[in-house]
Amino acid sequence: MLLFSLASCGSSDNDEYDEEYPIEGQTEEGFEDGTYCADVTYSNPNTGTENTYTLEVEVYNNEVTQINWNNGGWLDEDHFTAEQIDSDGSCSFTSDKGYDYTVEITGKNCGNLDSDDKYKSKNIPKYSFDEAVWMLDMTQEEIDELNTYSEDDVLSENDILLLKNYLRDLRAYISSMNMEGQYSNQRQQISNAQSKLQKEINEGYIQNIDRRTAYGVLSQTITIKKRGVNYLLEVRGNAECTTGTAQFNENESGWQMVYIKQNPNVDSWSGHSMRIIDSGF
Repeated sequence: MLLFSLASCGSSDNDEYDEEYPIEGQTEEGFEDGTYCADVTYSNPNTGTENTYTLEVEVYNNEVTQINWNNGGWLDEDHFTAEQIDSDGSCSFTSDKGYDYTVEITGKNCGNLDSDDKYKSKNIPKYSFDEAVWMLDMTQEEIDELNTYSEDDVLSENDILLLKNYLRDLRAYISSMNMEGQYSNQRQQISNAQSKLQKEINEGYIQNIDRRTAYGVLSQTITIKKRGVNYLLEVRGNAECTTGTAQFNENESGWQMVYIKQNPNVDSWSGHSMRIIDSGF
């Protein structure tokens, strides 16, 4: 009876629109073409990794045709088959890399995306090894020398940065070795550099950082992979952690100092007080 009274009193078109279609841009035929804000859940079935990000997506003909990463990159129909958006504003698909995505549209305006989402999006694996070779203009000799990554790996933006810094110093070193008699020593130095990088990664590499702020207090948890096992650590204090390699005692359950090395080519570490709250996931 109440609904009838409201309708008979001449409610505006906007009121009817808001009542029937709560998501901005939604119509009886589906969603209008354009750019929308969405919660995008990414999951890697091979590793069990799952994260949700607030991102802008492109919609055409009631289908999500492109996801825009906050770092300027994107995932488009060259890498997945667009699916129809349902009445709840959701759709799901699997990319050509085998990763699962669920998109839930929330409206048309994302505003200023949270800096944590921008940061975490850099950890999303989205570049094939061949794409990394092209982006970094790697030679066949450099590919042959590199044993940290394989042709089956999918790299994130942070992985690309790590590899870029390694190649920069490697190329600078090779260019300085002009004498033929120093070639054997050069290869040994390259091998040592690779072994050192691989050891640091195996002993602890930060996979993800989750930051939350409430009433001016920073709360952080980080995921570190060490010798094939994931560890979730709680961070104490207001100092923001960075990605990179990490050193910690996986057998210590209480608070301990965890040392993070952001740049593999600079022997500089930052210390943070943390404790392990979960492992093996």
